[in-house]
Amino acid sequence: MTVKILEIDDNNSSNVFTNSSSVDSMSVTVRDGEKAFTEMLFEQMANGTKLLLDLGGGNDSKAGLGYIRDSGLEFTYVIPVGNSLAQLQNALDTYNMIGDPKNTIFAINQVHDIKNIKEEFLFWFGSEEYGIEPFCEKVSKSKTIFIPFSPLFEIAAMNGLTIADLAEFSKGIPKDKSISILYKESGGDKATFTKLSQQYKQSIRAAEYLDAFVTPIKEVFKNTKNIAVVSTKGGVGKSTISWHLLNVALKG
Repeated sequence: MTVKILEIDDNNSSNVFTNSSSVDSMSVTVRDGEKAFTEMLFEQMANGTKLLLDLGGGNDSKAGLGYIRDSGLEFTYVIPVGNSLAQLQNALDTYNMIGDPKNTIFAINQVHDIKNIKEEFLFWFGSEEYGIEPFCEKVSKSKTIFIPFSPLFEIAAMNGLTIADLAEFSKGIPKDKSISILYKESGGDKATFTKLSQQYKQSIRAAEYLDAFVTPIKEVFKNTKNIAVVSTKGGVGKSTISWHLLNVALKG
């Protein structure tokens, strides 16, 4: 199944995946957004592709949501949530702007310790000790998913790749034969062998991450054809969620 990613963002800075073979994407400003969206709608009708919209903050989100409403298509909306009160207010503003609780999912992003998530995301879950009301109760009609933190997202992006691209490197290379295979590929050059070994370790970790955390996300989106990742402000990890994870989840 092909997934098309359309980023509508006047800052237009997050499409750094120049070496990726796992994404089919287009990044445009708001001025060109409607035309690009229409082209993707045509491609969906012609080829059955799934659509993934990455909508930037402010007017970018408003414009993108307008295109969706005008199309009449059903979308699932994903709102990234960071670990701060200001970001929760941003999430609530976005939630109200979308106005579709049933089809909205909150993505609690960059969870460092899933076992102690209620302490880490204090404002989301609330705290009797500190007298903080749980934010999650304000949006209880919507679902929630959790995205564990990993440096692999940035490691992959540094090389113009997604985490799915990173995971591909180790496929077909069993651990018990990896040393000999990588040595052969290095041509006996020590520096090349070291670099290949590092890539292999990164790839193994990326594959483990996807197996552990994207599999349950796939289940959440198994009947979803179109997704819009929306935030009225930046800095909440929309690109991580869109390009690295939902792109994989939509492919099934």
